[in-house]
Amino acid sequence: MGQSVSATVLVVGLDRSGKSLLTRRLSGCRASAGKHDVVMPTAALERTRFQRDGVRWTLLELKSHSVAETRTLMEPWVSATSAVIFVVDASDSIRLAELAQAFTAVWEEASAKRLPIAVAVNRGKPVATMDFTVAGDLVHGVDHEVALELLPPDGRGLLDASVTSRLLRLDTKADGRPLKLFEVDALSGNGCDALLAWLRIHVGGA
Repeated sequence: MGQSVSATVLVVGLDRSGKSLLTRRLSGCRASAGKHDVVMPTAALERTRFQRDGVRWTLLELKSHSVAETRTLMEPWVSATSAVIFVVDASDSIRLAELAQAFTAVWEEASAKRLPIAVAVNRGKPVATMDFTVAGDLVHGVDHEVALELLPPDGRGLLDASVTSRLLRLDTKADGRPLKLFEVDALSGNGCDALLAWLRIHVGGA
């Protein structure tokens, strides 16, 4: 039997993106996942520990409310981190520019250690509605062609993997470190297995 591996993963993203629910789903995708040690959140951090498939996982959910705060909260943890999960709310078509800026901040903070990054597009939330006539104001700073895909005339839509990849400009982030985008449903748990399996490979637990 192989030796157990320990991995600490930062869970980051905009507020109300579903980080807490996704963290709970990842730690309990299977009833036999093992013992769980959930520490009640402080103002800025919630720590969840569990063991699965030979890996002792510690998920650190950072509670940030701005891009600047994300950078500040990440700094002291990066050196002790094995990987990063960046959570995207697929129903949030209002904060597109802020989302892109937040991902850039996370990417840059994780660059020194070349941490693997999993982008989790969380489709497990009710679809937001919006007035398409104000789309021009909402997408300032975002590629207009991408924005038009995200904001159809019926005012409803979810970010999918393709559009999210373009919005975050993942094609420009090819510097050799592991980077993968997943569509997940934090309500049902769909996609959690694939995301955790990918992380397991890249933290040395394969």
